[in-house]
Amino acid sequence: HILTCVLNDCNIIIDKENGGVSSARNKGLDIATSDYIGFVDSDDYISCDMYEKLLFAITKNNSDVAECGYLTTTSDHTIVSKYPLKEEITLGNYECSHNYLTKHNTTNFCVNKLYRKTILKHIRFPNVKYSEDYAFNAKAFQKCQKKITISDCCYHYVINPDSTCNQDFSEDKFDILKSGEEVYKFYEYRYPQLNRYVVLYMLNNIRKLYKELVDSNMQDKIKHKKSLIDEFKKLYVMIERDLYKTVKSKKTYIALRLFKKSPFLYYLIERTREGFKK
Repeated sequence: HILTCVLNDCNIIIDKENGGVSSARNKGLDIATSDYIGFVDSDDYISCDMYEKLLFAITKNNSDVAECGYLTTTSDHTIVSKYPLKEEITLGNYECSHNYLTKHNTTNFCVNKLYRKTILKHIRFPNVKYSEDYAFNAKAFQKCQKKITISDCCYHYVINPDSTCNQDFSEDKFDILKSGEEVYKFYEYRYPQLNRYVVLYMLNNIRKLYKELVDSNMQDKIKHKKSLIDEFKKLYVMIERDLYKTVKSKKTYIALRLFKKSPFLYYLIERTREGFKK
């Protein structure tokens, strides 16, 4: 990875051995000396005034985190979709944590945010290939006393079929569950009442991974399917009594109940739905 950091208004380029995105970002966090931290992925680009707007918002409101909306674009910069957020101020560690874990007016990305460096003092990205942003942000928002959200869509996420998140199923994707487990342990002694949303995050990802696995050409499918189903059942029991009030949409609620009853029936219905869309 070629890592670019801004230190005291100077660009510092670090050429380091490729250790993955988490390793590169952690290296940047280790050497950064500025008061605020931001991330941009190599495939993407930002509006020329993104950091100006985020910095203005975070300093004007004396916040710990500022976040903006984003756009998805093709490689030739054609806008595919917009994801604006609403203007909002969130106060307190609990509320900031709650809103992040429940996906209220936020995203799992770290690239559309600006962080006050002091809240990241003991926070680093986990050594995983998937869901590293989820674990990082879950910990950062637990340290956040005040968050400001602006509606402007300033980050441009370029759709790349070869990017990590668009790859077919592989064992590396179990990292998503590892990140979820790390967040669960982190909140267990802080705000344990919020952990049902962490469990929900893992349950929703398991059903997506199951579908990817069935569609894949991967060997040992039976072993991995059993592993996913067993993990789903174990987690489902943890929030079954509170499932209806934990899930935001009726559609997701039904999908989770169906997967619990019959993963393969769930898969067949999802495949049928996709066929109708086409």
